[in-house]
Amino acid sequence: MVLLSRNEWLFTVLSILIVTGYTYTLDWPQALETPLREPPYNFSTFQFNMLYFAALLPVGLLGIAIGITIDRIPLPISIMVITLLGFVAQLTIAMCFLTMFTGFYDLLIALRAVYGLTGEGAYTIQAVVVQKLGGENYDVMMGLCLTIPLFFDALNSFVTTTLYDATLEASVPLFVCAGMCFMSVIVGCILIFKVKKLDKENLESGKKQIHAEE
Repeated sequence: MVLLSRNEWLFTVLSILIVTGYTYTLDWPQALETPLREPPYNFSTFQFNMLYFAALLPVGLLGIAIGITIDRIPLPISIMVITLLGFVAQLTIAMCFLTMFTGFYDLLIALRAVYGLTGEGAYTIQAVVVQKLGGENYDVMMGLCLTIPLFFDALNSFVTTTLYDATLEASVPLFVCAGMCFMSVIVGCILIFKVKKLDKENLESGKKQIHAEE
């Protein structure tokens, strides 16, 4: 049986939580498909499918570029930019449904594209963190990070439909989605602090080892 160290468990949990905002929120269109096809939204089949197409096409086109970019800039900056962009995109999506202003659908599609890219970025950050700390237990940590977030995708199907049935407002469950994205921002801040602390400890340990060898 593989036993993870305290630090490995901590970073595994943080790495899982940093993507849960994305995994929870991605499939909200599926949970709201029936009301979206009815008044006042009246989404056609094409408009509904575009909610997924817009979120996933940029990932296919720019996924490699996102990975290279994240690899070349400091990890703390990547974490803050990706998590904040995801939160702002989802919050604005909720506001679109709350206000229903003219032309809101076009903005909605653009925001879904941004959200899809931030989700890909979050998974890239997750992989970087686990690779940085996983060592011999990399496979176990990565396995947990890839499977557990799927629970939040399933949870969305239940929570979103329940909230809509209770309020008859699509914006309500979408604000909850934004709250989940904000949680990823908070987790990102904690992750930055922990990574910097660990880097500092490793640096001091390296210096002590050099002095000991001298």
